[in-house]
Amino acid sequence: MLVKSEVFETIGLFKESIFAYLDDTEFCIRLREASVPIYYQAASRIYHKVEAGIGLANYTPLYFYYSSRNRVLITRNVGYRFYLLVYSWIIAAIKIVILAVLPFVDKKLIKIGSILRGAVDATLIFFGNEGHEGSK
Repeated sequence: MLVKSEVFETIGLFKESIFAYLDDTEFCIRLREASVPIYYQAASRIYHKVEAGIGLANYTPLYFYYSSRNRVLITRNVGYRFYLLVYSWIIAAIKIVILAVLPFVDKKLIKIGSILRGAVDATLIFFGNEGHEGSK
């Protein structure tokens, strides 16, 4: 992501409370709300060590926590936020079942706990307990 310094002066920096996973999405939401144009370079290539949906057993507990929590945290629309809260719990349940049945998952219980903590924190955020959002 290439961003002019004036943009940061207009909409602010990345939010520390989001920290990781969807932090760039939240930033782009603020860009759109401030009518700052966003350009996409289709010819670009970005390679990730672990791709989304592949190697679930290899994801870190931090990924599970922040991806569960931040989905709800970044959403401004209350109706859509509720939908994402329900979605987060459904996805959490699916991930927990997959992790539970996969053999040889490193730190299986820690990862399952991270998923649950992220979903619980998302629920607390939804119901207005914003002070709890940084409790990783």
